[in-house]
Amino acid sequence: MSPYRAHLYNRNQSDSEPSSLARGAWATVKLTAFLSVVGIAGWLFFQDQIQSKLGSAVENKCNLALQGTGVATSIGNAQFFDGQGMLLSNMHVKAPNVSLTAYETFLSMRSNTTDLVTGSCKVDGVEMRRVQLEVSRSPNEPFDFSVFSKLAESIEKATQGEDKQLIPIALLDSQIRIIDRTTNSEKTLSDINLRITPIDHEGRIILQYVATAASIEVQHVVLKGFLDPESGQWNVDLKLDNAAISDDLIALLPRQTQAKLGSIQMLSSRVDGSVQANGNWRTNEIRWFEGNGSVSQLSVAHKRLPSDVRNASAKFSFSPEGVTVSEIFGQMGTSPFTAHFKLSDLMQPTSWQLAGQLQDFQLDRSPNTIRAMPASAHRFLEDFQPQGEFDFQFDLSFDGTRITKTIDAYIEGLAFNFNKFPYPMTDCNGVAHWVNDQVTYELKHETRDQVMTAKGFVNNPGADATWRCDLNIEQGRLPFDDKLLAAIDANPPMAKIVRAFDARGWITGNGTLQKRTSGGDVEKRFNFDVSDMTMRHERFPYLIEGVTGSIASVNRSFRFEDLSGRSEDGKILCNGTWNPETGLNVRYLCNNIELDDRLRRALRAELKEVWDGFRPKGTVEMMTVDMTMKPDEKECNLVLDAMLNGENEGIRNSNLSIDPTWFPYELNNLAGTLVVGNGGVRLQKFKGQHGRTIVECDGDGSYSSDGWDMRLSNLLTRSLRADEPLLRALPESLARPIQYMKFNGLLNVQGTMTLASRYRKPAIQFASHAPANHAQAFNAGTRSNYPANQASYVQRASAVQPVNSGPSAPKVSMGWDLRFDMNQAEMFLGIPIENVFGWFQLIGQYDGENVECRGSVNLDSLTIYEAQITKVRGPVWFDNYQALAGGMINELSTSGTPSPSIEGEMYGGIVRLDTAISSDKEGRFVIQTTLADGNLRQLAQEFSPNLEDVEGRTFAALQMQGNASGTHTCRGSGQIHLRDAKIYELPPMMRLLKLFMPVRRINDVAFDSGDIFFEVNGENIDVKRMEFNGDTISIIGNGQMNMNHDLDLNFYSVMGRNRINIPLISDLYRRSSQKFMWINVGGTAEDPKISKEILPELNDSLRQLFQYDVP
Repeated sequence: MSPYRAHLYNRNQSDSEPSSLARGAWATVKLTAFLSVVGIAGWLFFQDQIQSKLGSAVENKCNLALQGTGVATSIGNAQFFDGQGMLLSNMHVKAPNVSLTAYETFLSMRSNTTDLVTGSCKVDGVEMRRVQLEVSRSPNEPFDFSVFSKLAESIEKATQGEDKQLIPIALLDSQIRIIDRTTNSEKTLSDINLRITPIDHEGRIILQYVATAASIEVQHVVLKGFLDPESGQWNVDLKLDNAAISDDLIALLPRQTQAKLGSIQMLSSRVDGSVQANGNWRTNEIRWFEGNGSVSQLSVAHKRLPSDVRNASAKFSFSPEGVTVSEIFGQMGTSPFTAHFKLSDLMQPTSWQLAGQLQDFQLDRSPNTIRAMPASAHRFLEDFQPQGEFDFQFDLSFDGTRITKTIDAYIEGLAFNFNKFPYPMTDCNGVAHWVNDQVTYELKHETRDQVMTAKGFVNNPGADATWRCDLNIEQGRLPFDDKLLAAIDANPPMAKIVRAFDARGWITGNGTLQKRTSGGDVEKRFNFDVSDMTMRHERFPYLIEGVTGSIASVNRSFRFEDLSGRSEDGKILCNGTWNPETGLNVRYLCNNIELDDRLRRALRAELKEVWDGFRPKGTVEMMTVDMTMKPDEKECNLVLDAMLNGENEGIRNSNLSIDPTWFPYELNNLAGTLVVGNGGVRLQKFKGQHGRTIVECDGDGSYSSDGWDMRLSNLLTRSLRADEPLLRALPESLARPIQYMKFNGLLNVQGTMTLASRYRKPAIQFASHAPANHAQAFNAGTRSNYPANQASYVQRASAVQPVNSGPSAPKVSMGWDLRFDMNQAEMFLGIPIENVFGWFQLIGQYDGENVECRGSVNLDSLTIYEAQITKVRGPVWFDNYQALAGGMINELSTSGTPSPSIEGEMYGGIVRLDTAISSDKEGRFVIQTTLADGNLRQLAQEFSPNLEDVEGRTFAALQMQGNASGTHTCRGSGQIHLRDAKIYELPPMMRLLKLFMPVRRINDVAFDSGDIFFEVNGENIDVKRMEFNGDTISIIGNGQMNMNHDLDLNFYSVMGRNRINIPLISDLYRRSSQKFMWINVGGTAEDPKISKEILPELNDSLRQLFQYDVP
């Protein structure tokens, strides 16, 4: 036979591990030859007579010869024995990834000391004992034996021209350790004994080698052979007894060999066998090989096997002509099998045959099972995913062109699941026959209550398969559950529609799945009758129970017919269609639907926000829900048309109510019509009530993912009371000013109002005049006119902070244009205001955190401390920080036009009022009011209607500050001026005048003017100076009074008018006049107590009076 060149070994030198080993063996031979000449180094020592340095000299000589090879030598000790040889102890040879340690190396030499000195020693043999050779492989690197080739070349060079006669070599009691640092695995071959003996063969010296070894994995190894160093020819005869094959051993093989075995995940066995081979190591040729043996205890995990093979056995033989494996017995998983296999031409396979049987095979859907089957069956197995117990008989063969097959399967307990409609059919029994390109099958699933069948065929199993499967519920009914829904999921368009209804219940019917052409679509036809079904559409997830009706589908088109059901006491009827062209079109007809959390959960997110804002409750008598979704739309469009009660004109029979979170003021007995859908909301003839308060309006709005808005038109609220429920409902920034105003009374409200969620703005807006620091408005107005203590208060007001900000703020903004009609209302604006009749208009907005509102008052009448003011007109403003009225708004104006004071008519004169009330927790206020040209007679008659002769004009001014905690916080000052007056008719004045003169002269001395200057300190009024002037006599006084009308006033008399204030003279005059009379007025304003005293000297009270400077 012509030499056979094995392509498996044709590789580059860096990858040729077997060649490197062969070269390494030859290098070892050369190394021993080289050691025969190292004795010449002895002359160095005998020259110096230092025998002890022989080892170092030998070591230096070796390293010099090995320069450039990457190999280093060290020798522990060297001893020369005259006529016997040289003993080297602890010799170490180190190279990258290779190390050799020889504890004893004896060089046989029949040389004496003279030969050693002259360098004419000749080595006759080498015997090495306890040699340890360690070869390692670094991560991601192959085993590298090239160092032995470099060593051989170096020795060739060092010994050039010398006699290189081959000598016998022996390695005794040695071991080889092979270490793979990539996998941290290690194998040790011990008890190695190797003898290399030069022999004469046809006139040439060749090497004969015999090696024996043993290890844990191999009971006994015998290696024999010959090597011709000159020609490179070799032969080998290897015998293994009870050798163990394992993953660790495979891991030490060359990388290329491992790559060819990469699909083997686990391999273990015991092998007995023999191999003979010959070739040429110089040309990398394997001329011939053959082997035979047996395998036992074989276990294999392979990517192409569905289960691990365990406890298998077989006989084998191989040569370049082919491989034969016979008498194969074993178990794959739990399935016993028998088989035989034959492969022709090992190096270039052209044909094969595999036949056998496999019993009790558990077929599953694992990838390993699919890979184990013929490629043409992969698609079928992936599509239908059979799982169960099979008995197979198979005969497979390959003639170099195509595979022929005959497979018969007898099926028991099969689970069958088609991935195009993966409804699991379990506990099926039947048969399947696969002959070349066709599979036929017939399966039946049968229980006590149900019989289902699946029949069909598959032509050309694989990617180009055509097939048909007929499914039929022959008996009983099928649960419409997760199992069926999972099957529908395989068809996404179909699943999108069916899944959306979240249906559960029972169905009966039949269907057909068929693929008529290769590469064509799968036709799907189903007809189902449903019963005891529950439905909850994902776009309108309102639970409907007890549904009956029918569903039909052809491919991707569905029709829903008369699906009727119930929800609690409500009744629902559903009809509709879906197809890929027009999308979904479904209508629900609903009666007596409860507005509960189930309905809320059915709404889309933006409608839930509206629902959560309004919190509706009750029962809707009639409601239609239209659900549509076009194919290119991601969300359903819902249109909900609800009649809130049967009698749209009345509210008596309605149990509907709303209780908005952003305005928790519950409205009951709702009536009207509500339409919600396509992003719009419409209210018609809406009506509701809260206690005795009636609310009516129309409305329209919109909603989307960024929020909602609503415009309430024709708004009319009757009998609204600013009570605790209303104040709790209002945002804090709106409620607090009303609360501080202590408003009491009934309101009728009419106008327009808009509502919007946080991310929208209300439709009613006006230009903001607020400065950057809103608190400046509170400080504005008449600051320059305030006394010192008031100015400091205004400065403190700048610290007012928003009262309703942060994460807890409402999520709804508002805008309004409303008119409020009042009838006998009461309020507090720094001073109590009662008996209010009239109306005021407010236009404002609230963004969920901040409020701004402007308006005007138009009041017919009100009273302040029982004093009536009529025709009250003027502007008002309030925001988060303060409520302003009249001229206090000046700072907010950008037009340059001063804001007028609130004006009214009082006692025939004009009263003006400017006030500011802060919205902080203290409720601080500043009030400034004046009265001009008031009629003194009208004022007096308020207290005593019988007075007729009182005349005069009254002028007054008051500036005061305080907070809402009570009158004890009030601080301020004021003055009252009387002009052209006749006030002697006043009873207190009559009593005072009687103290000074007879009654008959009173008309001659009547007072015609008066001035009063006072300060307010909580509930006390400190009268700093009180002066009444007449032509004959004047009286001057001071003192105190309080809110309970208690008096403590002191007067003294002055003859004539007290008009001229001449230093010293006036004082002397007053000192003299004081001796006339000192008057004290006590008691109450309703019952004054007057006493008199003649005082000879100026006392402290009078001195204080004299020293008071009139403002």
